[in-house]
Amino acid sequence: AKTISAEAKLPRIFRAIEVHRLYAEWRQQERQREGAERQRRWETAMVEARRLYDSQARWDEFQKRSRDWHAIAGHREFLAAVREAVGGYRASKRDELVAHLDFAERRLDESDPSKRLELLLPEVPDPKSDDLRPFLDGWSPHGPTG
Repeated sequence: AKTISAEAKLPRIFRAIEVHRLYAEWRQQERQREGAERQRRWETAMVEARRLYDSQARWDEFQKRSRDWHAIAGHREFLAAVREAVGGYRASKRDELVAHLDFAERRLDESDPSKRLELLLPEVPDPKSDDLRPFLDGWSPHGPTG
């Protein structure tokens, strides 16, 4: 069998080294591209999660104000019935009772979203990381690899 000299093998060895170097470089670039793509998808998911969180928080706040209004309407109904009963009340504490009912009415007016429309504007707090988790469709709120 013929033996090939080291000088003759060198071009193939250098070519193999170059191929491996280029392949390793390509793998590194591919990992970076995949990492950048994963980062982009995570950031997109975070933007959408914040939008959904905000929407849900606004709806929850609206529902709370609606429940408040229903409760206030019930209190107003009670207040009207008591005021009617006070009309015929002649005891010494009548003035104190009327003053208390006036106080109750003022408190109802202060918390009634149909009388103070600014109460309908929601105060949505900035979400904590875990507040976004239900809206992230499996992504971690702590990062694309978290």
